[in-house]
Amino acid sequence: AASRQIKGIANQLDKFSQGTFSGLTERFDPERKYPELHAAGIAADESAATASEWLKREYLSRTTNIDAVGEERFSLWASHYTGAKLDLRATYEWGMADLAQINQRMWRVARKLLPEANSLREVADFLEADPKYKIFGTDTLLEKLKAFTAETTAKMDGIHFDIDESIKFYDVKLAPKEVLRHLITSPPVKTCRALVRLGSLRKVRPNLVGGGCHRCGTTKLFQVIIYKQPLRSLSRII
Repeated sequence: AASRQIKGIANQLDKFSQGTFSGLTERFDPERKYPELHAAGIAADESAATASEWLKREYLSRTTNIDAVGEERFSLWASHYTGAKLDLRATYEWGMADLAQINQRMWRVARKLLPEANSLREVADFLEADPKYKIFGTDTLLEKLKAFTAETTAKMDGIHFDIDESIKFYDVKLAPKEVLRHLITSPPVKTCRALVRLGSLRKVRPNLVGGGCHRCGTTKLFQVIIYKQPLRSLSRII
C-alpha cells in the first residue's frame, strides 16, 4: 500500500477515536437507558485508536511512496468491473454537473421548508426536530419503509426501467436484536436486477444478474454486471 494512503487512514481513525462512536451512542440514547450501548461506543473509540497506532507503528514502515492510483489504473479496473470502456473525463464531468443540479434542487426545496436557512444543515436539523417527520414504533417504521420501496419502484418502472413483476416487491424487516437499523430482504425468487451506466437501460432480462450505483468522489456511475451462469446455480442476490 502507499504510505500517503495509510497515513490518511491512520489520521482518520485517530479522529474517530476522539469520541465519534461514544458520541453517536449519546445521540441514540441521551438518557443512558442502555449502558451496554454506551460501553460498545467507548470500546469502538478505543479500537479506532488501537488500529491507528498499529498502522503508524507497525504497518507504515512496510509501505511504498508510489500511490496505487491514477487514471490509467482506475481505467483498467473500471473496465474490468463494468465490462465497458469508459470515458473517465466525460463521466466525472457528468457527475459534477449532476451533483450541481442536485444541490440546486435541494436548495429549492430548502427554501420552501425553511426560507430563512443559511445552510442545508440548518434545514436538516429543522426536519430532525419537527414531530411531523418523526416515526414512532417499529411497526410504523416498517410500514413506512415498505411503502417507500413500493412507491420508488412504481415511479421507476416504465420510465427509467422495465421492472419484472417477480422483483417488484421487497419485504422490510428489523435486523435481529436491533432496532436502530432495518434490513431490506431479497426478492422471493432467484432472479435479478440491473442498472445501466447513465441510466439508459429499459429492459431487465433474466440473464442479467446484479447491478448497483457506484459513487466515486463527486461522480456517480451506474453499472451493469452480467453473469452467464444459469439462474439455477445462483444464490439469491441483493
